[in-house]
Amino acid sequence: MNGSELTHSLFFREIDQLEQTLEALWQIHQGDAFTAAKNAWLHEQIPSREAFLARMEDYAQHGKPDNLVIRQTHESIQNALEYTSKASGKKQIAMFRNSGWAIHLGDYAAAVHASGNQTILELAAGAGLGTYAVLNHLPAQSKLISMDFDFICTQNAIGIAKALGVEDRTAALCTNHWHMPFEDGVLSTVCTHYGLDETREVPTVLTEIARVLRPGGRFVLVTRMDALVRRGSWFEMFDVGADEALSLMHKLRLTSTPEALIEAAAACGLVLTSRKNYTPEDGHHRILMAFEKTS
Repeated sequence: MNGSELTHSLFFREIDQLEQTLEALWQIHQGDAFTAAKNAWLHEQIPSREAFLARMEDYAQHGKPDNLVIRQTHESIQNALEYTSKASGKKQIAMFRNSGWAIHLGDYAAAVHASGNQTILELAAGAGLGTYAVLNHLPAQSKLISMDFDFICTQNAIGIAKALGVEDRTAALCTNHWHMPFEDGVLSTVCTHYGLDETREVPTVLTEIARVLRPGGRFVLVTRMDALVRRGSWFEMFDVGADEALSLMHKLRLTSTPEALIEAAAACGLVLTSRKNYTPEDGHHRILMAFEKTS
């Protein structure tokens, strides 16, 4: 099953147990065996459609933004520190440059840098593909703060910056997106490469983005056209059709449709200024959107 943001919503009352169990399974299994073991455990906890829908309703009524940050083990800390190396960054970049499906990266970087020299906040650094796109075209006086709730992802951003020779203008911050540690109106641009697709409480994140942007500041994102690309296996397992699934995702305050995202952004004072669709032959459909803070 994909979609950690949906999994965390379903297990929001037991997130620590969830993470501990998944870590224990990872120590025993690898690759497909881990996926099978994880799915079997999840199905034990949610054995029926009724139980699935009950958990979704519980989160819709009682879930809230929390201070989730992935707890690091000794092994994961060591792995994270290895990612900070220039050699690791070069390895990641070589992999990205062979990603034929990422046909939107040049446009994404251009949209992020449209305002010229600036301070940029990246949400959800993740594996670093979006980080690479932004840093590979970083204007001379611009700086990037790359943020993620996973320490490994933040250190991977530093490794990519070193490989591109811009580490002196790149910072990494390990925190969540619901309580950003910035004063109001201090940033020129916020960007995220699939980050909203992979987080809970999207309206809260949009509110925080609007808060930290200065008037006229920009929010640039890439999002999947179809939210079921990432979360569909959950709904298929419990015989939930596409229309019902999209309605449930919206109810849980996850990304659902591009139109719902645009409407939620507008409610925060973020007005859509551009939108471009991409339909590669060998990948999912995605949208590049840019918003401007109006007040």
